[in-house]
Amino acid sequence: MSREIMVVNDSFTNCSDANFYGRISKASELSEESNCTVTAVCIGNFNDELKNVFEYGADKVLLCKYDGCSHTDFCRIADKIIAESRPKMIIFPGSELGRRCAASMSVKHEMGLTAECIDIEWNGEAFIYKRAAINSSAIVQIKCVNCETESCTVKDGVFLPNKVDTPKAENIELFDSSGADLELTDDIEVISCEKKEKSVSTFSKIAFGFGRGASDKETLDTIYENAAFFDAQVFGTRAVVEDELIDKEHQVGQSGISISPDVYVALGISGACQHVVGIKNAKKVIAVNQDENAPIFDYADYAVVGDAKEITKEIKKIIEYQKQ
Repeated sequence: MSREIMVVNDSFTNCSDANFYGRISKASELSEESNCTVTAVCIGNFNDELKNVFEYGADKVLLCKYDGCSHTDFCRIADKIIAESRPKMIIFPGSELGRRCAASMSVKHEMGLTAECIDIEWNGEAFIYKRAAINSSAIVQIKCVNCETESCTVKDGVFLPNKVDTPKAENIELFDSSGADLELTDDIEVISCEKKEKSVSTFSKIAFGFGRGASDKETLDTIYENAAFFDAQVFGTRAVVEDELIDKEHQVGQSGISISPDVYVALGISGACQHVVGIKNAKKVIAVNQDENAPIFDYADYAVVGDAKEITKEIKKIIEYQKQ
């Protein structure tokens, strides 16, 4: 087994994604503490953008040139890479492809697997994986035992991309995938692949979030108006998604997405554990809630005890004054 942390990219054509860089940055941080190296695994058809990963702490890029977009072929190639490299740890993306590949590799190579990690730490002896549990009401710490290689899946937005002070020299190694013959039952036939532009940015400067305490139509309309003035995005809790007040792709939390705004304004949100894990990378959190004991106040940088509906109206008045 090598002292190597592998970070797997789930795109066949793009490796300049901020979320991929974020996972590499986390691996780089862990590598310094655990005396490991960081390898970015890229399977697909890429160009000079591969060189960018070294700015975020990668020691090496393992490139397997592949012109297709078959999930099965991706898993076959990953299987051969793992068999030959036997890394200490593998970080898979929390995408459909990443989850599928992680599960298959876990079974094939008897790897420890922690799904949907929200953080990874090195305790001096082992990697500790953190994730939500008990219906997302608690954060548990997991240690892999009785396995040579351990792995995890990490959703987009969980780790921030941070450039290192001194990038390593470019080291791009080509991987020969011939002979990759992992047997998989594939019920999915890929007809074509195309890049889908994301309508949601997890790295917006300002974000407004609302819960049931600010979900009436008038307040919601005002929140969107205020957000438009600040060029901000609007997100919601699982409760308001279930109420069909906002699309699922804008749900923040353990069962949704993680965001990293400079400022997050939480309106009428109680601050349950499953929501808070989705905003842990926000630089500043401003919380508005009528309940002075709301859990969100334990996490907020600025706490406003008051009616989110009235506060939203006051923000609108300030904006209208600024426009004059």
